[in-house]
Amino acid sequence: MKIKSNKINYSPFLHGNQVFYKCEIKENKFEWLNIIETEGNGIIQKIYFDSFIKKVSMEELAQKVVANGEESVSFVENGEKKFIINYTIQSNSNILDNAIFVIIKLISNILYAEVAKYKKFIIYDHLKKEVCSYTNDLKNFIKNSTTHILAVWRYQYETLEIIGNETMKRECNKKNLFIEIM
Repeated sequence: MKIKSNKINYSPFLHGNQVFYKCEIKENKFEWLNIIETEGNGIIQKIYFDSFIKKVSMEELAQKVVANGEESVSFVENGEKKFIINYTIQSNSNILDNAIFVIIKLISNILYAEVAKYKKFIIYDHLKKEVCSYTNDLKNFIKNSTTHILAVWRYQYETLEIIGNETMKRECNKKNLFIEIM
């Protein structure tokens, strides 16, 4: 039995007494960004990006996060640019016959909003006059049933850095600027 989505096909296969799923990527939807090979540990990681990366307002970003039932976003700092980002990630892993561990990550629906500096929370309430606010302070905050508090994580990890670099690269390409991103 095959499991299908609009971006990935998964086919089951047996390895020992466990069932794994082979991941088949539809190349026309995703474009290859980065492959990181760690020879010593026998790990190959492939990261594919959907072509959809969009700059949005803070309110639109909060709406997506709330609609997906999530409770946090990530803060990314890339040189002078600072932004809050949300994305969808699907991953699959497999052990090949030669004992190499392969990790495939598919990243899509990247939305980001530029900010001036890092703050800890986004408060979103669809029914209030001030729908969305970006703040460090929850002291005088009154929560009701329609209010959502989103944590803004500052923690950086490899996948998030790659997403941040790709987002900035595409933003620069839109403006026809060349900036070397390390």
